Amino acid sequence: MSGRRIYVDDGFGKGVGEMKHNPNCDGGHCQRETGIVKKYPLGSGANLILCRSCWANENRYRIDRGMRAKSDNWPTVDWDTAEPYPEDDEVDNFFRQHGFDIS
Repeated sequence: MSGRRIYVDDGFGKGVGEMKHNPNCDGGHCQRETGIVKKYPLGSGANLILCRSCWANENRYRIDRGMRAKSDNWPTVDWDTAEPYPEDDEVDNFFRQHGFDIS
């Protein structure tokens, strides 16, 4: 199993555990090592690439941050309407460049 090693407090101040991480995800709250990732727009053309678990965590953070700041400048994004990453045409172009016929 591949995962990154993290410090896990076992109550005695020691212990090491393993955490799953999707290598295609920019977040740190992955629950699986594989799966779909999508673009989470941050504004001004910037995006995060997140799995579903990290997406939910980002939305919770934005809701909390917006409530603390008493501001509407922390919008959330719906997973179901987000663009997949890589976009389908990027995948098609990759396979075409490597000699696959995808017609």
